Amino acid sequence: MADYYPLLARALDGLSDNTPDTRALVFDRARAALTSQLRAVQPPLADEELAREIASLDEAISRAERAYSASERSAAAPLPPEPPEPAVEPVRPRVGGTPIRSPRRGRSLLTAFGLVAVIVPLAVAAWLWRDKPAAPSEVATSRPVETQPAPAPSEPKFPERVGGEPAPESGGAAKPTQAPPASKPPAAAAPAAEVPVAQKAALVEENTQDPQQPKVTSGRALWRLDAFNPGQGQPLETAVRATVEIPDAGLVLHLTLRKNLDKSLPASHTMELAFTTSPAGDTNKMVRDVNPPLFRADDSARGLPVAALSVPVKENLFLIGLSDLRGDLERNAELIRNRNWIEVPLRFASGTRATLVFEKGVGGNRVIEEAYKAWGQP
Repeated sequence: MADYYPLLARALDGLSDNTPDTRALVFDRARAALTSQLRAVQPPLADEELAREIASLDEAISRAERAYSASERSAAAPLPPEPPEPAVEPVRPRVGGTPIRSPRRGRSLLTAFGLVAVIVPLAVAAWLWRDKPAAPSEVATSRPVETQPAPAPSEPKFPERVGGEPAPESGGAAKPTQAPPASKPPAAAAPAAEVPVAQKAALVEENTQDPQQPKVTSGRALWRLDAFNPGQGQPLETAVRATVEIPDAGLVLHLTLRKNLDKSLPASHTMELAFTTSPAGDTNKMVRDVNPPLFRADDSARGLPVAALSVPVKENLFLIGLSDLRGDLERNAELIRNRNWIEVPLRFASGTRATLVFEKGVGGNRVIEEAYKAWGQP
């Protein structure tokens, strides 16, 4: 079952007039939207599955109402009596006056309804993806990035400090030398040039003992262009894959960016973030929350977030829907295609906050450009 509570809380937080009546309107809209989305799923869901998801939403509604009601009761606690003020002559009401009403109530309620209209389809999509494996398995073909001949072997690929010079492009194969004649030719080895070039990556974790000195663990990022089968009888679709590995922190991220083909989902593209954490079974290392990624021009600039919503699918798996509004489309494309560094803000189950930072580099930029061209966005 999907966890609807954080999604409801996000919609309710936008209400300027957060009363039981306005919350009830949001809850009714969410219930109607979820029921409509679930009944539109193909193949149709069993009645038991439908009832289970509606019950999960009702449980989240009850939890949200209890939380906000408790907050209201706390705010309404009686204050110590104040000394009486001097009596003044009462002001007579103005005849024919119109009551003053805040225009923000209707506006904030419409905003909450808009959030529900976006969040519920994303939540349903995330729920439908709940049984997908963390690592991509629907890959039909993989087109690695072409690489240039490698520099001298002694040159390191990854600097120790995040924020150093860009990682040099490497990974090419040396030219074969002429082998002497032999009775049986040696077996051909796989060409090293087909291995994608690794880019820099790092996990930056907060340090509760010394907030000014966060813990930084270096790693690497690998990019590739894949084709996947969206369904029986449909042509192959292009997807961008990135694998970010932080071995010393026991963290791996599998990122998949693809064009959205589901017309019921209000998103131009979807980004799947699947984490693998170790040691296995350590619940404190599970990724609990993920915010939409930020993009920045270099390793020292401030990142800008894409216009998107993040929905948890299950532990260590998240679905992000990129906004399909015209202005957001252009801005998101500019960030994804032209910014070289990506930040993924996250929080572990232990409560520790962290940011996974990784570089696109030459290989990642090439993969993303090829993908956008394949999606009809040159």
